[in-house]
Amino acid sequence: TALRKKDPAIYNPKHKFFSAEEEDEGDESGDGKSSKKKKEKKVTMKDYMREKLLAGGDSGSDEDQPKKKNRPMTYTEEQDDLKKAFAAAAREIDEELGSASSDGEDLSLLKKRKKTKAEQAHEEREFETWAKKQKESKKES
Repeated sequence: TALRKKDPAIYNPKHKFFSAEEEDEGDESGDGKSSKKKKEKKVTMKDYMREKLLAGGDSGSDEDQPKKKNRPMTYTEEQDDLKKAFAAAAREIDEELGSASSDGEDLSLLKKRKKTKAEQAHEEREFETWAKKQKESKKES
């Protein structure tokens, strides 16, 4: 309204239309404009490393000391841990069953299965037919 009325106060450079508090609120309103006074300070690598050390971070680089506890396990590591846990559990069960067996019977959790003669003969025939097909395919090419 001061513009419409051509108030002479608008031409006075010392006259303030808004208080400092209102200007701060206006900057935070999200209009996309920020004052030059509130620019963020640039962070150098030296400052970053100093802050990291003061915060209790490690002193070396990540390549020197890999952090196992801060990173998730890979699929292979999970599988290795599962295999070790299974083997330990199987050993415990074997020890318990082995001590409980008094008549000499093998009560282990896992036993190696022995093939019958018929199964061995069948596997040998399958292998021979496979080997013949392999020779034929090499001759053709």
